[in-house]
Amino acid sequence: MDTLDEAMEKAGAAAYAIYASSQDPDMRYLTQFATSDPLFYIKKRGETGVIIVPQMEIGRAQDEASCDAITRGDAGFFTYLEEEVSPRRATARMAYEYVG
Repeated sequence: MDTLDEAMEKAGAAAYAIYASSQDPDMRYLTQFATSDPLFYIKKRGETGVIIVPQMEIGRAQDEASCDAITRGDAGFFTYLEEEVSPRRATARMAYEYVG
């Protein structure tokens, strides 16, 4: 079990999420992916972490990141954007629903 899984277990958390750019040292450490735009990194306990990126970044993310990568579309963002009043709410809902 890795250190992040141990910390989540100790805290009683099912998942860890961070929304940051690679300027944030935790995001840079967890993903090894360089970006100036903030992205979600989500790790469920016992599973591999994933970054959620815009469609135009998916190829680079899959090549460069040390974790899995999926697009915002695959994570449901555009469906939630149609249902929510703001992009921020849609983004928050995307993360919430992805964690399950």
